[in-house]
Amino acid sequence: MTDNQLDLSHQLLYEGYRKFAEIDTLDGYHRFRIEVNMQPGFEREIKIELGKEGESQLNCYVRYGDEVDVHKGKYDFHMIASRSIVIPTSDPKFHRQGTYYLYIKPKPTIFEELNQYFGQNRFKYSLMYSLKGSFMFLNTRHATRLSLGPEQTQIIRYIVEDQSQDYSLHMTTFGGQVQVKISSSVDEASAITSDNRDQATLQTGKTQQFDVTPTSCGDETYMLYIATRCDGSQSCDFQLKMQTKISEPENILIGTPLHDSVEASMLNYYFITVGQ
Repeated sequence: MTDNQLDLSHQLLYEGYRKFAEIDTLDGYHRFRIEVNMQPGFEREIKIELGKEGESQLNCYVRYGDEVDVHKGKYDFHMIASRSIVIPTSDPKFHRQGTYYLYIKPKPTIFEELNQYFGQNRFKYSLMYSLKGSFMFLNTRHATRLSLGPEQTQIIRYIVEDQSQDYSLHMTTFGGQVQVKISSSVDEASAITSDNRDQATLQTGKTQQFDVTPTSCGDETYMLYIATRCDGSQSCDFQLKMQTKISEPENILIGTPLHDSVEASMLNYYFITVGQ
């Protein structure tokens, strides 16, 4: 298999972007790839993490430079008794440039084999990789709760998947005073200060919506940078959620509070997934 064919058979994961997926049979599997390009002297630890829902149900294998072959023992890392794989820069199998290939497969327990026989197996999970000290990422239609200490700043990246859509950022502040600035440049976002006019301030208990219209970049990935800063001497607690203006129904997750806003004369739709 050529390098190009290998990449096409493995879905690309973006740094810090949580991928939600489902394997619908015990014999099913998913393949992903991670592409890294770190400069000498700026190497950072790599962390690959499964969401809690897939922790006890799935195996995750990682191999650098070529696809995983579990039957032949061709993998470099295996997720055992945890839901994350950490690759420190000191590990002999750490590489600062190139491609890591991932293989996700259900664990074959006796109960799952019985469920498979009766056609009841479905394995939902989420997957994310991040580099130590890197930016946070925001997912479409999934609210993210954040906390910042006094005078602390956090920059969040958002990948615009469809540049033809208009987007809106919903922000709710539960405590403290939060400055927020949205930019297509990381340098501009990093320049957030307490007295910058080109940004908004939200007090405790306030919800605000920010309209975002991406500038077309052709085939290039378009990135938004959302800078948040906690002003004053009090810690800040707030929630961010990005969604398209043509809103799709949102999944309400069990045990996770959702704070939202709706424009005048508009409707928001939600759905709940229940087991049988």
